[in-house]
Amino acid sequence: MIFRQFFDPKTKRLSYLFADPATRIAAVVDPMLATVDSMLETIAGLDLSLQYILVTCIHLDHDHVALALT
Repeated sequence: MIFRQFFDPKTKRLSYLFADPATRIAAVVDPMLATVDSMLETIAGLDLSLQYILVTCIHLDHDHVALALT
């Protein structure tokens, strides 16, 4: 399993990236505006295909980023 954690020091919240190394299919959990660029760079750098966006809690930035990633 590929796993990365993204931390936003301003909000003290975390986002996560999970991926299957065999299929290269990736999922992000609770993406944030502050970390979206880093997350997308990581996805591209690891040659992953983002297929799933999971939002586990309601924060305005999660919703906006989820829409931007689609």
